[in-house]
Amino acid sequence: YAALYPLSLPQLNLNLAVYWAPQIFVTPDTLYLVLWSLAKQPQPGQDAAAHRTEMIQELAKWATLLQTCSPGAKVQLVGSHKDEVADEALVAEQCRWMAAGVHAELSAYRETQQRELDQLSLMQDLSPHASERKRQLQRVLSRPLRLAEHALAVSAKSLAGMEELRAEMVEAAFDTDAFPEFGKNQPGTYSAIHRKLLRDHPNESSLTFAEMQASAERQSKFNCARLQVSFVGS
Repeated sequence: YAALYPLSLPQLNLNLAVYWAPQIFVTPDTLYLVLWSLAKQPQPGQDAAAHRTEMIQELAKWATLLQTCSPGAKVQLVGSHKDEVADEALVAEQCRWMAAGVHAELSAYRETQQRELDQLSLMQDLSPHASERKRQLQRVLSRPLRLAEHALAVSAKSLAGMEELRAEMVEAAFDTDAFPEFGKNQPGTYSAIHRKLLRDHPNESSLTFAEMQASAERQSKFNCARLQVSFVGS
């Protein structure tokens, strides 16, 4: 089991894309949390080494997808269900080998991409398809994925590790190299829509897309009864 949580900046809206989601969910200038379950056990007849390799490869698939579709994005590996693993040393060990394994797989993937780019660069009279592939590889390899060096362990049940994860996310958000637009002023329209939603739904913490559309379509009435107009000489 693996899940991918993209945290888009600067709005900091959290969206969920489970492991079967297509790459349409992958966007640039995004902080991703790539999760795996610390409590997942090997399949019947599967030894520990094979189980470890399988889990690393599952998360590495997400890392290589992000490297290709969102070069330069920041990625934090997160082990979930920490409360279901009593041995803290085992939790720490899992986080260590997962981070090391995904980094190794991502590095090997980039080396493969670089070899392909080198081959295309030596070719003359590239076809339109090959030329486009060359441009894609140049774009991807010029912006390496910002994969965190370490993995974090958390529990949604006990909230263990959540403060550490929150701190890592805030620190990542203020990385001006990764997110140069974060903290800059947003269009006034965004604030106006936000205020209107708060007025229309004061007691609701979340809305469906249809509800947001309905609120946006409703025009606020303007009372002109007390409006006065006067001309002032200059």
